[in-house]
Amino acid sequence: MPPVCTVCVRAEARYTCPRCQVAYCSLACYQGHSGKCTESFFQDQVSEELKSQRATPEERKRLEQVVSSLANLDEPTEEETAQDKEEDNEERLELLAALAESGELRLDDLSEEEVRCFHSELKRGELGRALGAWEPWWQTTAIVDLSSLGDDAADEGDRAVHCSPPPHLCCGGEGDSRQVHPSVALTVIEALYAYVHTLRAFNGDWKWDPLQAAVHMLHLGRGICAHRVYASATEALRAAMSAAAALPGANFGAGLDSLCLGDVATLLRRGVGSCARGLREAAEIVELAADAAEAKAEAARMQKDELSKQMGL
Repeated sequence: MPPVCTVCVRAEARYTCPRCQVAYCSLACYQGHSGKCTESFFQDQVSEELKSQRATPEERKRLEQVVSSLANLDEPTEEETAQDKEEDNEERLELLAALAESGELRLDDLSEEEVRCFHSELKRGELGRALGAWEPWWQTTAIVDLSSLGDDAADEGDRAVHCSPPPHLCCGGEGDSRQVHPSVALTVIEALYAYVHTLRAFNGDWKWDPLQAAVHMLHLGRGICAHRVYASATEALRAAMSAAAALPGANFGAGLDSLCLGDVATLLRRGVGSCARGLREAAEIVELAADAAEAKAEAARMQKDELSKQMGL
């Protein structure tokens, strides 16, 4: 007796499902005998067809290039990016040049990277070579003994160059008979080295950034603001030179050390007046740096107060 269709259970089964071995009589019964079975069958058929039509490696690479070019269609090319960057740099240089020509260029106008590059070039001496050699006043100013001149003969310029030494804080006051300790002279030598090194490093123009100049000078002249006693002039100078070599990013070299040693010797040979001028100018650097630091702190406080107001604190 022939088998009966297991789907409709009426007609004679003529076929068998190749996947689940179910007997069926027609296409309608096959399609309805099991949804999972027929779905899996069709998936297998599609997969086999796709495998037979799989692209070659060359075709796949070509297709990836087309897709990549379409994805980057709106992005600028490397050439366009470089051109835009060059145009931005030109505009930036024109702006800085205009500020410099008007005398209004300040350190705050530079970006952090530009400031780092500026200090690096300054310390390496590149800016000094580009701007021309700076002549220190102790090499160009004549030595004048003011005590031998009358009030009319000594003008303000002479008095500024050849000033009297300032009184010592602890033993130089009027009516004080105590003698200055010999170690003070060694501290003065260190301070003079720090002073001339700072002027050399800043190519004679430190007023554009007195704060940085003061940090530079006080780093070299440790005895200025700390209790440090030296046994000899050699020890004092070596301490200052070692401090200069330890400056962050410093690349001054032995050439600048030799120049500064010669500068200190020149100041000492010129006498008390020239040494006093150097010390007074060193004090001026510190004073202006303190003013600049106070101004920065005040600006930061004002900015903080403004932010607090905006946030309703």
